[in-house]
Amino acid sequence: MQRPNFDEMEELRVVLLGKTGTGKSSLGNSLLGREVFAPARGLLSGTQKCQWAEATVDGVTLSVTDTPGLCDTHRSEEDVLVEVGKSVSLACPGPHVVIIVLKCTNRFTKEEYEAVKTLLDLFGERVRRHLMIVFTCGNELADDINGMQVVLEEQLSKADKKLKEVLCDAYNRYCIVSNKGTFETRRQHAQVVLNKIQDVVRRNNEHFTNAMVDEYNKLVQSIIARRQRVHEMKELRILILGRTGVGKSSLGNTLLGRQAFAPGIRLCSVTAVSQRAEASVDGITLKVTDTLALCDTHLSEEEALLEVGKSMALTCPGPHVVIIVLKGNDRFTKEEYEAVKTLQALFGERVRRHLMIVFTGGDELADDINGMQAAVDQQLLKAPENLKEVLCDAYNRYCIVSNKGTFETRREHAKVVLSMIQDVVRRNNREYFTNEMVDEYNRKVQSIIARRQRAHRLSDNQAVTETRQAIVDEEEDPGFFNTLKNIAKTYILPVLIKVAEVGLAVAVGAVAKRCSVM
Repeated sequence: MQRPNFDEMEELRVVLLGKTGTGKSSLGNSLLGREVFAPARGLLSGTQKCQWAEATVDGVTLSVTDTPGLCDTHRSEEDVLVEVGKSVSLACPGPHVVIIVLKCTNRFTKEEYEAVKTLLDLFGERVRRHLMIVFTCGNELADDINGMQVVLEEQLSKADKKLKEVLCDAYNRYCIVSNKGTFETRRQHAQVVLNKIQDVVRRNNEHFTNAMVDEYNKLVQSIIARRQRVHEMKELRILILGRTGVGKSSLGNTLLGRQAFAPGIRLCSVTAVSQRAEASVDGITLKVTDTLALCDTHLSEEEALLEVGKSMALTCPGPHVVIIVLKGNDRFTKEEYEAVKTLQALFGERVRRHLMIVFTGGDELADDINGMQAAVDQQLLKAPENLKEVLCDAYNRYCIVSNKGTFETRREHAKVVLSMIQDVVRRNNREYFTNEMVDEYNRKVQSIIARRQRAHRLSDNQAVTETRQAIVDEEEDPGFFNTLKNIAKTYILPVLIKVAEVGLAVAVGAVAKRCSVM
């Protein structure tokens, strides 16, 4: 049998449709030559959600989307619509072939007929050019593929009118396969289907699309473009702030996917000094600085100023995002409010563009992340005015997470926070936060990096990494830390004195009280 030849195509996109138990997932596995999709084993559909996989077949990337069972899934109409949208999105910019899978040993049902007609209504007349039918379970009709085709054609000559109409809708493009046996024995059957796919592609010379598919494609392309812009960044610097016990360190660990910071288990702040850790997340080096606790640290004034200086030095040349951590089931205190407002007084109005709020302890409000978000949204409707003001300062960018469980179970929560971080970065055109004080810290840090690089003949990355670690471990030259304290005294102490003398509101100045999206 001649092997398929897809000429100059780089990718071939196939969508599988059919009711539960027809063998859609097994057909997808046969085409890809490996066990990718889980076939149905019981009464319920094996494909409960859209699945996607790809493999290289004869030099072409074969992308297969396996959809939930048509017309007999146990989902609500809304869930089915979501899955239809996902299947279209996974095949963007549009499928080359849509395969309707039918079981040759089963009666063609009214529900299957109506599902195919609904498909035509949804996608229009033009989708017929991309349709083909694959009958499965041919092994129950004959022992070899030629015998299966002969028996099938004899059956179809006696088929009812509705099945013949569906075959006509697909321009009588159909074949029969068996998905039984090893992938080696199923290869011949896969080639029969791929030959038929090749014929469809050759006749159309283009993928299927319409106004709806174009809309999905625009949405998908915008998401891809956004992620590409974010992924062009080599590193993403995050500064985490909050009082003792709110879960700053645990949030840092959740984002990094490992135990990098020691979470609080005692009455005193565990983060008594600034800490820094990094990890590669989705191709970006995520650099997280966990700071000493806001508003309740037990450090002296001089020690506190040093730690502020260190946290600024560790995020040089400036943080992309500043996360304020609050506990979802705790009362928002006056001290927390004043700490956030003092932060604005220190860094100015522009820091708001880089702020976001993360509530922790979501597991005490609900069992799943959607329930947690719904619970915190409800709580915030009745929140005190000072908390609403802080949320407004962060342009109402907030989410809730749980830092409990294994890092595998916390990954979903990390994605929620990282998605919001990406949105902040995108809105700021990848610019990090800086001001006169941060620039002063940056100049000092850059001079130390350059000196270390010259002295030890290090690469740029090595010099930066070693300098940051030396700052964390306080192994840098003592004069450097004195400089950090002096910068803090120059810029921070006057603000704190002003707060003490004239009150917080005057010190903060004209901070915008009106919520708006940047």
